[in-house]
Amino acid sequence: FDRMFGRGQVPDWAIPISYRSRHDIQIASRYPISAFEVKSNTLFTNQPVILEDTATDSRLDRITRTLFQDVFRAQSAIIVPLMLGDQSIGFILGSYGELTHFEEAQIQRLSTVANQVAVAVQGMQLLRQTVARARREQLMLEITAQINRAVDTDAIMRTAVEALGKALQKQTYVVLGGSEIQSTENAPEQLDAKK
Repeated sequence: FDRMFGRGQVPDWAIPISYRSRHDIQIASRYPISAFEVKSNTLFTNQPVILEDTATDSRLDRITRTLFQDVFRAQSAIIVPLMLGDQSIGFILGSYGELTHFEEAQIQRLSTVANQVAVAVQGMQLLRQTVARARREQLMLEITAQINRAVDTDAIMRTAVEALGKALQKQTYVVLGGSEIQSTENAPEQLDAKK
C-alpha cells in the first residue's frame, strides 16, 4: 500500500512490487484501492480472505470481478495481509486459474510466510530511512564545518549558499546589502536569504 492500512487509515493505492504468473498478464504499476474493495473491510482485513469462486462471490462487484477474472485470470483467489501489529503494509494475492478449495493448513502456511515477509519489508524500510537520515546528518555536518571555517559575514553567507545549492542541486542566492552572490548550480528553483 502507499501507506499503512488500519487504525482508521485507508491507503489510496495498492502498488504491485513483484509478481509471477504462468500466463502473460499485464500488471499495472498501481491500482486504486477502490478497484479492489468497493465495500470497506471485505477484501482487505487483518485476516486472510478466500475467494473460492470469483464469478459468484458477493464481495466482488462487476468491475472488481472483471479485474480478478480478466486481468489476474483468477477463478479463485486468496488475499493474505502483510500485518505489522494491527496495521497492514500490503498483501499477498494468490490467483488460481481454476476453482480451488483452500485447506486451513494451506491458509496457515501462507499467513506464516506473510508475517515473515512483513517483518522483512519493515526491516528494509527502516534501513532505508536510517541511511537517508545519516546522509542528511552528514550533509549538515559538512555544511556546518564549511560555515565555521568562514571568517566574516560575507564568507559565511557565500559558503552557506554554495553548500545549500550543491546539496539541493538547485540555484540558490543570497542578497547582501544590494549585491547578489549566486551559486554555480543551475536550476529554476531559488532560495532567498536577505541580510
